[in-house]
Amino acid sequence: MADKLIYFNIPGRAEIARLILAHSGEDFIDHRISKKEFDGMKDELPFGQVPLLETVEDGVIAQSMTIARYLANKFDLVGADDMQRAQAEEIVDAINDIMEPLFAVIVPNDPKERKEKNEEAIEKFRSGAVKLEKRLEMRGGQFFAGNTVTWADLHFTNAVLLLKKLNGYKALDGCPLLRDLDNRICALPNISKWIKQHWNM
Repeated sequence: MADKLIYFNIPGRAEIARLILAHSGEDFIDHRISKKEFDGMKDELPFGQVPLLETVEDGVIAQSMTIARYLANKFDLVGADDMQRAQAEEIVDAINDIMEPLFAVIVPNDPKERKEKNEEAIEKFRSGAVKLEKRLEMRGGQFFAGNTVTWADLHFTNAVLLLKKLNGYKALDGCPLLRDLDNRICALPNISKWIKQHWNM
């Protein structure tokens, strides 16, 4: 028995859950569906959308960040106390704000519109990264919450992977602590393996 994560064959909103599961080292079913499959199951989904997590405890969880939070708790990636948990949650929320425009880039079919949205998304990421850099520095420069990896750090690398995919890594210019954090997270054995297998990086 293993947790089963259901989503499309793209990084998107399920990727933070995939990274948490990959980092945990436990087997999970990475069930990737087509648009046609989704259309056939949509009416049966709790909120008509994916991702969806079918847990080994026989519970079904919807909503991407609820799934990620559940898994972060399950694999002890939330911080050591209430303050660290809040710090991790704060960073996750901040990252979600600057990731949203990145998701919007892949929607337009018109090349000109896509280019404009890409530039806007990278600029918003750059602005958000400066704030995250200051937050990281304030907390010692190693991790976003406490002195070990939390799901906030994994979510940051999740955002950077998408940023790289859109040729926007320059948005981290002037943020050496963030670049160092991303390099360290990407070097974690299970994360490194996942990136090589699924991101071609």
